[in-house]
Amino acid sequence: MSKTDGRLRGGALAAVVTLALLSASAAAQSPVAGRDDARRGAERLHGVGTAHAAGGRYEDAVEALKEATRVDPGYALAYNDLGYAYQALGRHAEAIQSYLEAIRLKGDYALAFNNLGMAYSASGDYERAVGALRQALRLKGDYAAAFYNLGVAYYKKGSAGEAVEALREAARLQTTFADAHLSLGVVYTELGRYGDAVESLKRAAAARPVSPSIYKSLGLAHQKSGDLLKALEAYEKAARLGRDAEVYNNMGVAYDGLGRRKEARACYRMAAALNPQYGEAHYNLGVLHLRAGERGEALKQYALLKTLAPELAGEFFGLLQRDRVIEAGRK
Repeated sequence: MSKTDGRLRGGALAAVVTLALLSASAAAQSPVAGRDDARRGAERLHGVGTAHAAGGRYEDAVEALKEATRVDPGYALAYNDLGYAYQALGRHAEAIQSYLEAIRLKGDYALAFNNLGMAYSASGDYERAVGALRQALRLKGDYAAAFYNLGVAYYKKGSAGEAVEALREAARLQTTFADAHLSLGVVYTELGRYGDAVESLKRAAAARPVSPSIYKSLGLAHQKSGDLLKALEAYEKAARLGRDAEVYNNMGVAYDGLGRRKEARACYRMAAALNPQYGEAHYNLGVLHLRAGERGEALKQYALLKTLAPELAGEFFGLLQRDRVIEAGRK
């Protein structure tokens, strides 16, 4: 077994990026003079609903916003924000219907098309997500958030090239858009474009310097490029900002690659302590024990893997068998 056999984790776009629903703020939705009583009543209810949503009380937000649409069925903004509240609750089908109604009432509603695309993406319908987000961009060509969400939808659809183009445009339009730079770096890493990944992730870190997920992704890009010292530097920053089992596991792989077995062992143990169900950490620790001739300790990790990660346990069993053959050959 070589010193670089460790199992790395991290960098998946879904793990490091949250699709942010973008609803207009209540402050930007002040009543317009001269509207009838129904609209004014709906606007008051809308204000109550958006206040509930801002406080994370999404069930209450749904009730207030539903009432706003009952009082004024032509109020597109209330339907959009009702969709937002449904989306926050994971009620994607109801969110989609609310956004579609907002769009029926206001056909040039770029924000509603953006949110509709995100609801489709959250429900796994990436084709419709792409269509809705493209329509948002036809209506508003400089819509950085829609380009970002389009990039995420393309990525989840399996179209990495298109994801890169959309994410690059989001980052160009809004240079401090940390999530766009982060997501771009993750996709570049998966494509093997490690230099581009590092540059994007450095921009993400400059925009959001206290994000452990950014430094974790930066460490992974350095590690996959073979620069283990820079990988460790990034992982150590991530570890200072938050206790993440994946970070410690990947640090262990980097230390192991440098021949620093003691530090690698400590990192794998920390990863397993932070997440006892983390199969890769147990696998890596077991491999380290096996290479050190500590077969009894390796067997303990194998016993855990049989329950936690049967596929990894199967791989590890092969290593145990090979080690036994090597041992027999030495006698």
